[in-house]
Amino acid sequence: MTSNKSLPVNSRALIIIRNKWSDKAAYFQLFLVCSFPVHVWAYINLLNDMPSIQLEMGTWRILGVASYVLVFAFFESLFVFALIFLVSILLPEKIFGIKFVYVGSLFIFAATIPFLFIHLYSQWEIKSMSFEYWSALWTLIGLAFFVFALYWLNRSLKFQAILQSVIESLAVLSLFYISLDVLGFFLIILRNVVVTL
Repeated sequence: MTSNKSLPVNSRALIIIRNKWSDKAAYFQLFLVCSFPVHVWAYINLLNDMPSIQLEMGTWRILGVASYVLVFAFFESLFVFALIFLVSILLPEKIFGIKFVYVGSLFIFAATIPFLFIHLYSQWEIKSMSFEYWSALWTLIGLAFFVFALYWLNRSLKFQAILQSVIESLAVLSLFYISLDVLGFFLIILRNVVVTL
C-alpha cells in the first residue's frame, strides 16, 4: 500500500484536506467559534456609531448599514476560519491532530486578547507606554495564554471538557449572529431591487 509520503505534494494535500474535512460538524463548530469575536466586535463598533448614524440617516438606511456590517462580519469570519484551516494543512499533522478544533479555538481566543487591547489603546488614552510596547506586551500575553492552554489541553481531560463546553456555548450564540447575517444579506438584496425599480 502506498504511503502518503510517497505521493506527489498535490495528492498529499488533497488527502490531508479530505481527512480533515471528514468531520464536518466539528469544523462547523470551529467556524462558529471564529465567528463569535468577529461578530461581537462588529456589534460593538456598530453600537458605538449608532448615535451619529441616527442623526444622519433614516430607519431604512440604518438597516442597510447594519446589514452591510453583518454580512462583512460573516465573510471576515470565513476568512479567519480559512486561514486557520490552511495553517493546519501546512503544519505537520501531529501539531494539530484530532484536537484541531480545540487548538484552533484556543488560537482564536489567544488572538482576540492582543487585538482587543491594541484597539483599546487609543480609547483609554494610555500615556505611560508607547503604542509599540503596548502592542508587544499584549501580543506576548496572548502568545503565553496560547502556549499555556496548549499545555493543559494535552494533559487535562477536565480542561478539554471545559473547553468543549465553552465551544458549544459560543456556537449557539454564533448561530444566532449568523442568522442575522442571512437576514442582512436578504435585506441588502431587497434594497438593491427596490433601488433599481
